[in-house]
Amino acid sequence: MLSHQFHISKTSTQKEAKVSQVNSFDTWKDVEIWNAYKEGNEEAFIYIYSKYVNILFNFACHYTTNHALVKDCIQDLFILLKSKKTFGQVESIKPYLFKSLRREVVRALKKESRYALKDNDKDFQKFEVVLAWDEKIINDQFTSERKETIQKAIESLTEKQKEAIIYFYYEGFTYEEISQIMNMTSAKTARKLIYRAIDSLKLCIKDGDPGIFLTLLL
Repeated sequence: MLSHQFHISKTSTQKEAKVSQVNSFDTWKDVEIWNAYKEGNEEAFIYIYSKYVNILFNFACHYTTNHALVKDCIQDLFILLKSKKTFGQVESIKPYLFKSLRREVVRALKKESRYALKDNDKDFQKFEVVLAWDEKIINDQFTSERKETIQKAIESLTEKQKEAIIYFYYEGFTYEEISQIMNMTSAKTARKLIYRAIDSLKLCIKDGDPGIFLTLLL
């Protein structure tokens, strides 16, 4: 699994903030944390940053291997949040940040001449999904031929199917949250997309349960 510790330079306020104050938000609901951030609570902002920054980095790396670009997008996102220019009501923070970062990455990639993205942000040319074969238990369970079959099955999915599969099985988002992140019309559309992806995987892996390797997805 890709893992990266990403850090934005801390402000003096962050350095002075007490760890106990930040950790106290663990028991709060997302809507309460977001409201505290909107009201200017510095510790609430630090908590949001600390909890999600590395998750956001790993998420954005599905779209590009340009880690510098990803870091810039994440920094731009938190600068925007820090400036208090975003005051919409948020019930669940993680999908909101995913949607916001997704938008930032699209904008950044459009500026890169080597990426031939469409005029809108509804689709990506590539969405990378790889399997974590490095753990011994996984190596023991699957033969090289089996690993290749599974990887090819994933590669047979459309980019949107790959994206939806990651959101649903790895990130734990609901159909409604996936539809919002991917700019779909409804949760029903997201559900159909995931069902079709599973059907496609079943066709490619006829002698096995596609659910076996969904937990191995990056």
